[in-house]
Order: sequence, then structure tokens, then C-alpha cells
Amino acid sequence: RVALPGLANVRVRALAEDAEGRLWIATADEGMLRLTSRRVERQAFEDLGHEVGGVTVASDGTVWVSSIGGLHSLKAGRARRWGTADGLPSDAVSSVAEDPEGDLWVGTRGGLAHLHGGRFHVLTTQQGLEDDAIMQVLPDDTGGLWMGTNRGLFHVDRRQAIDVMEGRRTAVTSRHLGLEDGLRNVEINSAGSSAWKDPDGRLWFATRDGLASLDPARLTRNLLPPPGAI
Repeated sequence: RVALPGLANVRVRALAEDAEGRLWIATADEGMLRLTSRRVERQAFEDLGHEVGGVTVASDGTVWVSSIGGLHSLKAGRARRWGTADGLPSDAVSSVAEDPEGDLWVGTRGGLAHLHGGRFHVLTTQQGLEDDAIMQVLPDDTGGLWMGTNRGLFHVDRRQAIDVMEGRRTAVTSRHLGLEDGLRNVEINSAGSSAWKDPDGRLWFATRDGLASLDPARLTRNLLPPPGAI
């Protein structure tokens, strides 16, 4: 346990470590903080405010922060805010994650966004998503993309999603996981970063009723119909 001077009552939403071993701390009270050798420093992000959700450090060193007021980035001391004017489907950003190819995926209250080549491409229920309110987004190691919502988990193929976003396909095929697949609660909507891929490729999601875990490489579909009742 590490005591942070003057920050005993701060609500921590998410943590991320960069390549230099510094810890980035997303909070609901003090915005973004950075811990270096037990010293806490407040970090200036453009128009960030205090309440932030998740934080991800990308492979190129960019720190990405999700908040109710947009997506924020910090690279080499330069801060920037991204919003609907930049192509995001909503300013309410819930989650941000980098896939194995180095592309960024952003979950918002208005759909999914993919940042590639400095431009956002958007996917919504109109193109096959199960829900537009994406609370968590997590790429796996098998080419898939998992999203947590108020209605459970769903999966799309990343290549398929990109093809739709770039106009080579009209819709994605979504796979939904709910109570019938073993979830004890379909609400996967915790504030902050509540989804994680471990070193073995297994995915972990925080739900309203415990922790859910799955291995995408071993996942099979249950084709048996549910039992009938009179």
C-alpha cells in the first residue's frame, strides 16, 4: 500500500503504467495524476475537468484518457481534446483501448470509433452493433473486439468492423453473450477501466454482480435451444 500525500480520499477510476515505469492515475476528483518515485504530479490535459474514466498508454507513448467531455491525448508534452467535431460519435467517451496492430478503439455513448491514420471511423447499431452505448471496449489476440454494455457482452471481428467503417461492407455480424451464456448480470457498465486482457489472452470484465472471464481462443457457441416451460 502506498499513501499519496494529500490524496487520501481521491476516487481512483483507472491505472496505467508507461514504458518508463511511471503510473498514470485517472480519478473522479482530481483529473489525471502521475506517480513517479512516490511523487504525485497533476497532469494538464486540454479541457479535461476533474471527472475522468479510463486511461491507456499506447505503444507510441501517447497517453489516452476517456471522460464524459471527450477523448484526451498527451504525447511529448502536447495535449489535445478529441470530440464530435473530430469525428467521434459522441463526446461522452467511456473506454479506449489499443489493439495488437497499434490502432485505437474508442467506446462512446453513441457508438464505436476506430482511429486510424489520424481519422476516426464510426460503427453504430445501424451497421450491426448490438448497442450504441459502449461502456467497455477490449481487443483480443484472435482478431476480435469485445464490448461491454448495459445489455451484456458482444463480439465483432475487427477486420470486418474496419471493412464496414471504410465502406467495403454494409454491416458487421455481432455475437451477443448474456445470462444464457453464463453471465450473472448483463450490466457491464462500471465507470473507469473495468476490462482487462491478461498475459495469457484471457479477458476479464467487471459486472454489477461479480467478475466475468472468458478465453476467446476456446469460446464455443451453445446451439442447444433453451428448455421450454408451461
